[in-house]
Amino acid sequence: MEAPDAEFVFSRLVILRRDIAEIAGVVPRGIISDTALRKIATAMPNSEIDLKKVTGLSQIFVQKYAKVFLQELKKIRTQPKEHKVSKLAQDTLTMIQQGYTFDDLQKRLFGGNKTMAANCIVELLEADHYISRKLILDEKIYTKVKAAYKKNAAITTKEIQAKFEEEIDKSIIKMSVSFVRFELRHS
Repeated sequence: MEAPDAEFVFSRLVILRRDIAEIAGVVPRGIISDTALRKIATAMPNSEIDLKKVTGLSQIFVQKYAKVFLQELKKIRTQPKEHKVSKLAQDTLTMIQQGYTFDDLQKRLFGGNKTMAANCIVELLEADHYISRKLILDEKIYTKVKAAYKKNAAITTKEIQAKFEEEIDKSIIKMSVSFVRFELRHS
C-alpha cells in the first residue's frame, strides 16, 4: 500500500488536535505546534518510542496525547481514504452544496471572517471533498495562483502574494493553492 501524503496526514492531525483542544478548552497550538505536527506527519511514528524521536515534542504532549495521536496515525495507514472533517467544515460543505457562495459563507457562517471561511474550504479540499470552485473563488486569482504553483510547487503563499498587482488576502491565496492541489490530484 502506498504511504499517505504528508500534507494529507498533517491535515488529519490538525483535525484531531482541534477536536482535543475543543474538549480541553484550549487553543489548538496549546496542544502541539504546527511545526511539531508536520514533523509527526512526515515521520509517521508507529510507537511511543518512535514518537519520542520526533524533535520538538514536549514530554507533557507525549504523556497526555501519544496514544490518541498514534491511534490516528494507525488509522491513516490502514484507511488512508477516510476523511474526517470538523463540524464547522461539515456545515460549510452543506451550505456550499446548497449553492452558497464564498461571500455568503463568510457572512452567514463566519460572521464576516474571511480567514475562517477560507480555512474551512482548505480543510474540505484537503479531505478530498469536491467543491465547485466557481462558487468560491475568483477565476483571475485562481489562474494566477495555478500558474505560479505549476512553475514552482514549493512556492510560498507570501511569494505568490507578491506576484499580484493588487493586494490579495493571504487566506484567499492559501485556499487557491488548495484548489490547485485538489485539481492536480484529480486530473
